[in-house]
Amino acid sequence: MSPKVTLTLDSTCFMLNSLAMGDVLAAVPVVKYMVEEYYSDPTMYMVVAKEMFKPFFHFIPEDRFHSFEDKANDWGIPLHFAISALNQTKVKSITRNTPRHMHLGQFASIRLANRILDPGFLKYVPLKQVDISRYGVDFSKSVILVTSYRDATRAWSADSILETAEYIQQRGFIPVFVGKTDMNVELNLSPKTSLPEKLTLGVDLRNNTSIEELASIMGLSKAVCGLDSGPIHLAGTTSVPIICGYTSILPEYRIPYRDKGATYSILPDIPCIGCESRWQSHFWNWEKCYLGHIDCCKSMTSDKFIHYLQDIL
Repeated sequence: MSPKVTLTLDSTCFMLNSLAMGDVLAAVPVVKYMVEEYYSDPTMYMVVAKEMFKPFFHFIPEDRFHSFEDKANDWGIPLHFAISALNQTKVKSITRNTPRHMHLGQFASIRLANRILDPGFLKYVPLKQVDISRYGVDFSKSVILVTSYRDATRAWSADSILETAEYIQQRGFIPVFVGKTDMNVELNLSPKTSLPEKLTLGVDLRNNTSIEELASIMGLSKAVCGLDSGPIHLAGTTSVPIICGYTSILPEYRIPYRDKGATYSILPDIPCIGCESRWQSHFWNWEKCYLGHIDCCKSMTSDKFIHYLQDIL
């Protein structure tokens, strides 16, 4: 029989087994709070997360970060370490791990710190700025447009993106397109909803930035526009104005906490808005519209973003 091990918060492995950038970004302040307030010795804690998210944890010593992709020997977690996990393994494909009735940061504080932290401790942690001169773009004159989305219920249509980009260019600013071309989803709003492979206006940085570079670009820009997604949370690590559309999830559960920078929420006036936040999410895969029409996404027209851009620009 194995000896009984008593697990305490004296030594903790913060395991962020999440693929969602927004979930992890909301959890970073909690990890930072714990390591700064509770641990005098870095050997008493460790972080396990996706390698791509390592830049979020620049305050963690190199030897305290373990890549989630390296599963050899259970990431080297000592037996006396408690394991504090952000998300659990999915058992059913339609089960969502992140609650829709609680702010992401508060959820992370319960899972990682075993308490509900005040929003003052949950402010997003800025990333280290990196050199972005290789792009040859004056990003201080740009507006960032997030173009790729995982869920059909949280996706911005190509027509609205391009119309917003045209307005930005007409005002004498540079529309900058960011995201991944293989992340666009079919919304059935038109024969072709994804952006063209080649764009005729602005600067196309799709598939061309690292996380650190994108954060640095956003920090210099006039504004970031898009629907609730990982890049919007990345913008939350800066002080740039954010114009964000919220569809299946209500903004009070997703707006990033930060010291400076306004977030302008677009919330369509339709009966089913915020469905995932208001209904029991365990009975439906909210990546799909329960009613089958995605009216929330269709309501995210360019004029709603231009309304705020008029003042910002």
